[in-house]
This record gives sequence, C-alpha cells and structure tokens, in this order.
Amino acid sequence: MTCFPRLASELEGYYLLAVECAPADRDGKVHKVQVRVGKAGLAIRSREQVLVPMARSYVGDEAVTFALNSPPIQRGIPISVSTQVLRDPGASSVRVVIAGNIGRGVAGADDVRVGYSLRTTVGGEGTSGVESRKLSATGIGADATLQFVDSVVVVPGHYLLRLAALDSAGRLGSVDHVVDATLVELRAP
Repeated sequence: MTCFPRLASELEGYYLLAVECAPADRDGKVHKVQVRVGKAGLAIRSREQVLVPMARSYVGDEAVTFALNSPPIQRGIPISVSTQVLRDPGASSVRVVIAGNIGRGVAGADDVRVGYSLRTTVGGEGTSGVESRKLSATGIGADATLQFVDSVVVVPGHYLLRLAALDSAGRLGSVDHVVDATLVELRAP
C-alpha cells in the first residue's frame, strides 16, 4: 500500500497552530512543546521541541536597518505610505516621491530615525538610506501622525519600497509598498 491515500485523507482537514514566544523563552535553549486535544480519535502531529534564538536588541540606525532588511514587517508603530511618480525633466529617469504617515495620536513633532529601501522587483538593489529627522505632526487627536516626505530618482521600472521608522519611545515599525515607476507616453491626437 502506498502512502498517498493516507496523505490525502490527512490533508482533507487540518489546523495549523503557531507558537508565540514569551520574552523569557528567548534564552537560546531548547523548549518542550506539547499539543493536546480534548476529543478522542484525533491524530496530533507536532514538533516535540523548539529552539528559540536569543533576543537581540537593536538601537538607533541599526534598528531601522534591521527593519529594512528582515523579512517580517515590524509592527511596533503604525506606518502608512503612498508614492507619486514624476518625470525627471530632461532625463530618462523618474522621480519617486515618498510620503509616509508614522504613528497614531501623536502629541507633536518627534525625533525619528527613518529609512527606506527601494529595490527592483526582480531582486536587484535600488537605493536605501537611514537618517534621523525631526518630523512634524499633521492632523488632530487620534488621527495625528508624523509626516515623512522624501524623493529619489530612479530608472523607470517596478520597485518594492520598504519604509521603516524608530520613534523616540523606541517603537519600531515598517511597511511595504509596490511602486510602478513607469510613465506612459502621451501622444498628440
């Protein structure tokens, strides 16, 4: 008998569970994992142990660089971003204007370490940088955010933008945004 009928029957319905680590679990040691169910006749397949790497704290530019280069999005501070693409006068390049809103319900201006990376969607590197800026607040009450605006000149193409920020309270956040930096040629009728 082959294993395929068994695999097919086990894949018909399943639950995928994740484990969330507490800060104390990040000690670089192996921890036991036990999964139990209250219903008889169910088969449980799980790991018996997991190794949780040591926690590493990042500060300043290093934290923003980490957020720009690590696969998961950082969710310590809310960030939204939009882009506009403009033709760069007298050149074959385009200018990408990046506008970001950082935080929610901010009380006023704040010193923020902010950075972005703009990479081509085919895996090539575009441009990136991290700097410290005093960002002004826009909006009122719960809708108040810190406003970030910058621009970069690139060759036309498709890019993935990641914007990351670390506020003065030590909260780190990032967001991804797809940028279509191509311009349509307009022709006279």
